[in-house]
Amino acid sequence: MTNHTLAPNHIDEIPVLDAASADVILWADIWRRFQPVTPYGQRWKVSVQPFVPGQEEAWTRALQQLERDADVLTEEDVRRLREQLRRVPDIEDTLSTLTAPDAVIQPKQALLLKQCAFIGRACANDEAAQRMGGLPLSLWTLLMDAFGEDTSLTFAVEHIGGEAYQTLGREVANAAAAYAERVRRRDQDWMEAVGRKPNRDGVLALSLPVEATTAERLKRTDGVRWIKDTPFESVFEVLPTAAMAAAAERLEAAQRALEDCAQQVMRRLTDAVRAELPHWYEAVRQLCHLDIRLAKVQMLRSMSGCVPHQGDSIHIRLVDGVHVGVADALQQRQLDFTPLTWAVDAGVSVICGSNMGGKTVAMTTLCACQMLAQYAMPVPARQFETALVRMVRFCSGGATDAKSGLSSFGAEVVRLTHVWEELQVATPALLCFDEPGKATNPVEGEALTIGLMRCLKALTPQVVGVIATHFAAPLRELDVSWFRVSGLQATALEVREAFTDATDKISRLERAMRYTIERLEQGEVPHEAVLVAQWMGAPERLLQETRAFLEGRTEP
Repeated sequence: MTNHTLAPNHIDEIPVLDAASADVILWADIWRRFQPVTPYGQRWKVSVQPFVPGQEEAWTRALQQLERDADVLTEEDVRRLREQLRRVPDIEDTLSTLTAPDAVIQPKQALLLKQCAFIGRACANDEAAQRMGGLPLSLWTLLMDAFGEDTSLTFAVEHIGGEAYQTLGREVANAAAAYAERVRRRDQDWMEAVGRKPNRDGVLALSLPVEATTAERLKRTDGVRWIKDTPFESVFEVLPTAAMAAAAERLEAAQRALEDCAQQVMRRLTDAVRAELPHWYEAVRQLCHLDIRLAKVQMLRSMSGCVPHQGDSIHIRLVDGVHVGVADALQQRQLDFTPLTWAVDAGVSVICGSNMGGKTVAMTTLCACQMLAQYAMPVPARQFETALVRMVRFCSGGATDAKSGLSSFGAEVVRLTHVWEELQVATPALLCFDEPGKATNPVEGEALTIGLMRCLKALTPQVVGVIATHFAAPLRELDVSWFRVSGLQATALEVREAFTDATDKISRLERAMRYTIERLEQGEVPHEAVLVAQWMGAPERLLQETRAFLEGRTEP
């Protein structure tokens, strides 16, 4: 096959993990374990790309940092710092508005900025963060200086307004008190005159016909304006006295002066923040970085994982690895995930074993751990050693694509062709193939599997190819590593018990499986299907004929 669709300059268009492979290995379930708590860390999680070959130096630094963080942080350290970070507000929109020269920060935005700086300073002061490094206290002190009051998360203009603002504030308070006193006197006068006082808007309503006499008198009284009569009430507006109007004018003037001063204060704050914009963006970067580092350590602890180690070549060594998504599903059924230990070298490896024996899970675990390592994330294993690859692909043979109308085998060929074309420009690669050729006749399916193996062998050492198969010929191919999932423990099925239905038998069968990886010698073909069929209650005649064929006999 030749590459017709991809050119070398299109390598950036090829994802390290494509959508089809991500679905099969349950990548979304795994990636969900990484949980930054700040808006900055959460955006980073969405946009981050895995490390690829050529970035080994940065990858190693990231892994070493994770190892150091795990060494210096206790679970309490992680919990405490993450609780602080959960309160960090999102200030990126506020910072972006300051690129406009006429923009002025509003008090609500100032509050967000202060909260961010206050929490950042608290984190920088934390002993655990100091052990981690990377949060210089001087930066956070500089940012907090702009807000005057530095002992709380609150913000008020008076914190930074100075003496002029405070003087105007006192004048507003005094004017408001004087106006309130005038209102009180007016209300008292009206209570004495008519037995009730105007409402907040100066409106006085007298009930009709009970207060009709008073209403008629008020219509001829100065200082009050009749508005209307209804069948139920007579409505008046009480006009402010000269003293009351003067008090109101004084209050309005004081409030305008205070508002003008507040605008000037906020402009000064805006100028101060704008002058330090590089430092504010650095603060956001530091909070994001701290959040990511803590989330990695939390993830490491939550899944009892390890920090991946960089190998010198394409060689994947997994010790007691777990697929956390599959493990969770098994736990809901009160089953345990058997930790996987497997060393896979460059070239082609074949893995065989019975159905439901764990071949697919073994390969998905391998791919999932590789992808976590490529992100410099912890791996759910006791040890994991690998090198960076440019591409991770999991190809599942046999699923019909109903939307496009392709047959199972046709869909498989399309998938193989696409992966092969990607391989021409995107190596090194980790490739897993789950029973290729099973959707066509067994003779040609076996031949297709051999052809695939030989193509992959030609790409050694740039490819780690793992093929799960039931065909016998791949176990006789030269220059290939052979493995099997341990499979059934026959002794576990020897004791017959009464079962109510097939579900009970399947459950017992699952518990009899051993999911460890064993190395095979060339040509060994495991035989477990007959045992499974017998356990599930297959007809005796069928079993006899099957055994006869396997033993090379023509009669039962």
